[in-house]
Amino acid sequence: SKSWRHGTGVFSGRTGNPSAYPIVICCGASIGAALYIFGLFLIGNNFLTYLVVMFFWAIASSADTSLSQLINLMVVPSSSRAAAVALARFSAGIITTPAAQFVGVISDALRGDSTVASDRFHSYQLALLFTASLAIANVICDFAMIFFFANDCAKAEEKDREYEAENETTPLIGPSKKRSESLLDAVIRSRTATLNSYYG
Repeated sequence: SKSWRHGTGVFSGRTGNPSAYPIVICCGASIGAALYIFGLFLIGNNFLTYLVVMFFWAIASSADTSLSQLINLMVVPSSSRAAAVALARFSAGIITTPAAQFVGVISDALRGDSTVASDRFHSYQLALLFTASLAIANVICDFAMIFFFANDCAKAEEKDREYEAENETTPLIGPSKKRSESLLDAVIRSRTATLNSYYG
C-alpha cells in the first residue's frame, strides 16, 4: 500500500495514489466481513473448516490493524494528534466494552426458556450474526473514507504549514509574556480545530 501511494517499488513509474491506504483497508474489511459471516455458518457444521476461515479472516483484518492508526494521524494536524488518538480510543472503547454483554442479551432473548444445548448454541450463533452488522457498517465507512481521505490529508498538511509559518514569525528572544501568549493561542487554536473536526 505504501508503494502504491507513493508510486515506488512495484508501482514505480506510475502516479502515486493518495487514496491507496483507505482502498487497501476497505478491501481487507470487505473480505474480512464476508469471511466472518461465512465462518459463523460453518461453525456448527465443520469446526476445522471454520478455523481455516478464521485464519484467513485474521489475515484480511490485518490491513485495518496496521493502517488505521497511520491514517488517523495523517488526517490530523501534528499539533492535535495526541487528542485525536485519545478521542479515537475513547470512541472505540464505548462500542467495544459492552459488546459481550449485548451478545449475551441477544442470545438469551433468542433462546427463550429453552435449556437444550443445541438451542443455546444456535441462539449464540444467531447473536454473533447480529454483530456482523457492525462489520458491514465498518465496510461502508471505509468505502466512504476513500473519497475524503486525500482531501483531509491535504487540509492537515496545510494546517501544519500554517502552524510552522506562524512559529517562524514568533521571535524566540523577546518578552517571555509575549512568547507565552503566542504559544497559548496556538494551542487553543489547534484544540479548537480538533474539536470542530470531530463534532462540527
